[in-house]
Amino acid sequence: MLRVAASAVGAVLLGLVLLFVVYGRSDGLVLEMDRHQPAFVSGLYATERDGETTFAWTSGRMVIRLAGLDRRVDWTCTMRMRGARESHLPMPSVTLAYDAAGSRTVPLSNTYEDIAINIPARPERPGLTLTVDVAPTFVPGPGDPRELGAQVDWIRCAPAASPRPPAATLRAAAVATGSVALALGAAGASVAVLLSATGLVGAAVALLLSNGNGAFGPYPALLAWIVGTAATIVLGVAVAARLMPRRRPSGAALAAVAASSILGALKLAALTHPAKALVDAVFQAHRLQAVMAGNYFFTQPLPDGVQFPYAIGLYVTALPFAGLLTDHVLLLRTVVIAAEALAGGCLYLLLSRLFRAPAAAVLAVVLFQLVPIPYVVIGNANLTNAFAEAAALLAVVAFACAPERLRSPAGAAVLLLAAACTTLAFLSHVSTIVLLAATLGAVALALLAGGRPHRPLAFAIAAVVVVSGLVATGLYYRHFTDVYVRALDRVRATDATPADRGGPDVDDDRPAVLVRPLAWHERAGDAVRQTTEQVGLPLLLLLPAGAVAAARHPRSRGALVLVGWAMAWIACLFGGTMTRVDTQYQRYAAEFIGRVNLACYPVAVVLASLGAGYLWRLGIAGRLVAGVLTAGSVLIGTAAWRGWFGG
Repeated sequence: MLRVAASAVGAVLLGLVLLFVVYGRSDGLVLEMDRHQPAFVSGLYATERDGETTFAWTSGRMVIRLAGLDRRVDWTCTMRMRGARESHLPMPSVTLAYDAAGSRTVPLSNTYEDIAINIPARPERPGLTLTVDVAPTFVPGPGDPRELGAQVDWIRCAPAASPRPPAATLRAAAVATGSVALALGAAGASVAVLLSATGLVGAAVALLLSNGNGAFGPYPALLAWIVGTAATIVLGVAVAARLMPRRRPSGAALAAVAASSILGALKLAALTHPAKALVDAVFQAHRLQAVMAGNYFFTQPLPDGVQFPYAIGLYVTALPFAGLLTDHVLLLRTVVIAAEALAGGCLYLLLSRLFRAPAAAVLAVVLFQLVPIPYVVIGNANLTNAFAEAAALLAVVAFACAPERLRSPAGAAVLLLAAACTTLAFLSHVSTIVLLAATLGAVALALLAGGRPHRPLAFAIAAVVVVSGLVATGLYYRHFTDVYVRALDRVRATDATPADRGGPDVDDDRPAVLVRPLAWHERAGDAVRQTTEQVGLPLLLLLPAGAVAAARHPRSRGALVLVGWAMAWIACLFGGTMTRVDTQYQRYAAEFIGRVNLACYPVAVVLASLGAGYLWRLGIAGRLVAGVLTAGSVLIGTAAWRGWFGG
């Protein structure tokens, strides 16, 4: 117990030191107008766009309250603004004032200008209140009753010297690192693991709190809650493990739980950072609210007028928690990241059970969280697709790890779990129906080819896919018969008039710009580049070694599952690449390649982890290659993570 307490104290000190170092080198406060503005800013309207420029209108008064800002140093706050007035309206002036102690008034024009105010040090009391008054204001008209002041492009407050972190950030760093150290100490982690893990968490927390506007408003408390909750999960698992002396989980299993929980928490913390653009997250929240109101059936239109059902598995899953967490953007993000962390953690079961490779299994859990493509999909708020693929991965792992005796109570329970996950995946995104069915079908065929011992599982997988498809259709997709009929009529009409396909509208007198369809080698090149970017080159370079490692068990269930899974990935990529599409659908062809990679990158993670383990056993040269490629994957994933909040 003393060791655990000492570890927590040391972790807290380490976290605080890292925060002081990173925050002291930060650029201060940065507010861009291409995203939702934080709670400590009032008097600023929603983001608008003028060409490539994003901006936000102020009201007559905008107030920025920076609680805890270090006032031992001088600050300079700069705003890029313009009056944006039509010729019949008087041009306004802006008055910047701080702490009701000093001010500066500047006339505005229709051109963006950098308006700055110098704020002298005030060591006796931290914090800053900056007011921005614009006069005269105007009201655009009856359809827009807002009182508008000036357009703001960005706001920055920079210190003259290295500042101290606000008190709220210090508390957040202490809670995050201390709770992680307590959890890992209770799990029996070694001193080296404790130092490494707390150093990782401390550095990540310091980056989150030092970038953009992460140091102010409610975010530090939210960050502490997210990481503290993950640490509590690890602590709960560790305590439960100590109460099961006969079937106590191994140290590797506890490491996998810790890695999945903590990395998932850091992912959620970056996703909820104030500097992270919302993109379509509000749209997703509105869909959840519609489901809460009793509207369950949505369609998604394509530019050519065709529609398809928009599945609601994510919203139904989040529904029981909607009353507990009223910020529905945060709720949906939390559900998706939690589902992804659970699915990624289950890769440990697959590798440890089927390949007896606990070290590779823990590595797979880590690498799963660092593949680039989920950062793109989740970052763009395509939350339904990400959630569907997490459910699909759970289904694949459940089938792969099913007991040999499928008719036993344990076997029946696992098959029931796999069926539930398969059905949920089918009900969460339409692309998952095709991709998961293809994956499970290929796995079933590989198991059939593996001989008599694997045939019962192959038949069970086929049966579950059929039953889950029927259940999903009966529960949801059968309600869209009219959508299917209209889509079919649209396709028939298009096929009947090929000369009109892709041409200009009859009312458009501009010259038509014809773009030729890509040749097969161009599509193949694009698919290779896209896959390399979305999965990561270091991970792909580990696949041959992983294939060699799996081939050492040619007729084992694990090898057969990986063969089927990999063949489904290759077949879907080949089909999506080689299928010739008209120019207006080339974007959707590229999106399909992305959906294939999102669905199948876990098999790349599994093979890469096996490959790293195989290379590690070959001696110094193999360890060097494995270490370099693994480190490359970590660096790529870290860059994708930091891309969510900048810096």
